[in-house]
Amino acid sequence: MRALFVFSTWTFVLYLHSTQAEQANSPSFDGVTQFQVLPVYGRLQITCHQRSYQRSNPADPTKMVLTQCSDSLLKPFELGHFNYDRIIDADTVFIENISNPDAPKKSYDYNAETMKSKSRVNLWINSLLQRALLTPGNNKIHISFFKKDRLQYEDQFGVFVDNTSEKGQTCPLKTINSFDMNDCFNPQMACEKYFNGHSCL
Repeated sequence: MRALFVFSTWTFVLYLHSTQAEQANSPSFDGVTQFQVLPVYGRLQITCHQRSYQRSNPADPTKMVLTQCSDSLLKPFELGHFNYDRIIDADTVFIENISNPDAPKKSYDYNAETMKSKSRVNLWINSLLQRALLTPGNNKIHISFFKKDRLQYEDQFGVFVDNTSEKGQTCPLKTINSFDMNDCFNPQMACEKYFNGHSCL
């Protein structure tokens, strides 16, 4: 009976070690693979100041707009380093969301010593200049490691984005001054600045 107990204990220890190793080797973004979408709303008063050399009418140097803003933030973060807790001799990692053909396919410089990308990956921010990697629901992420353009290793992992929040966060009225007149003619640009500051969260 004692021998059986010892065998069972070693079996449990080996199983626990294997499970922990498997979890440790799981790729993620700064240790996170599950995210939550948070809808946010707020009112923004924008006062745009035209610089003196830009004024076509000196008597009208400013413009003021009151607009309603809405957006969806990703918690706990929208930008994160890709990390992989297994030693891979690589200098580049190629990341793509194979469950979303519209998502960007990008390569990132990779630090083999810290086992993470040198720059942060855009997970959620969509703008004129950049596209987000993730979408609501299940995301299947494919990663390819390269060293000097030679493929070293490939893997896949899942990231889940929960978009089922029942209510969002209402932000208080905020007043901003801008020297960019485009903020008043295109208030959505100013709304992005408002929420990117996360001042109401």
